[in-house]
Amino acid sequence: MSDVEGAIAQARDAATAAGVAVRPLTLEECGTAAALLAGLWGVPPVGLPVLVALHHTGHYVAGAFVGADLVGVCVGIVSPGDVGLHSHVTGVLPELAGHGVGAAIKLHQRAWCLERGIETIRWTFDPLVAGNAWFNFGRLGVTLERYVVDFYGETRGGTRPELGRDRVLVAWDLTRARGPVAVSGEELPLLLAADADGRPQVRTAPQGAPEAAIAVPRHIERIREEDPGLRLAWRVALRETLTAALADGWRVTGFSRDGRYLLARDS
Repeated sequence: MSDVEGAIAQARDAATAAGVAVRPLTLEECGTAAALLAGLWGVPPVGLPVLVALHHTGHYVAGAFVGADLVGVCVGIVSPGDVGLHSHVTGVLPELAGHGVGAAIKLHQRAWCLERGIETIRWTFDPLVAGNAWFNFGRLGVTLERYVVDFYGETRGGTRPELGRDRVLVAWDLTRARGPVAVSGEELPLLLAADADGRPQVRTAPQGAPEAAIAVPRHIERIREEDPGLRLAWRVALRETLTAALADGWRVTGFSRDGRYLLARDS
């Protein structure tokens, strides 16, 4: 079995396990996709005219279906030059969160890319959202390339403006798909942790430590609703700690299920 055939089979199995069918959208389905994304984000991450244009020019515009109902959308833009794909947005209806739909979509996207000779997908995500960090690092095995402050600029309007716009840019090497990796950062010194009141506390790693970790709240979405000031404190603390660590030679090697970025220094 070739790498492409294996990727197609893996994507098919993931979709079956999640109870969905994942496929490229038809032009007529783009309106439903745009409405689904707008409902998830408030401010549409991609409007219908752009979605139609991307579909028309052969970029990745796909959806997950339960029967005839669209339940998830993913949009990617083929990058010129390095022949990669920038995955702009992936959205799944909240009632299906945790059911494997996101993984099925990403594995379909991987197979679609490999069929076209594309071996790398890049995207951004909010580093404060522990669930996304675990999925990206623990499930898919991405590599963090850089931290970007205010990636999308200042937020205005929409249903989630207080969440912030910092992002990390990650790259997924499609030639080495892997399953979930069970890792723990419990024994590692922490550069950032929560104090007894749940507030961020910046720490210093022991001199010469080869590994460390950065802890983030398990449910920043809940904190966003209950205590926006605490959410902002975590945003600032993570921004300062992670950017300083990367500048100081640390690299992110993974993310644990208990909400910790795992760091290592190159020897």
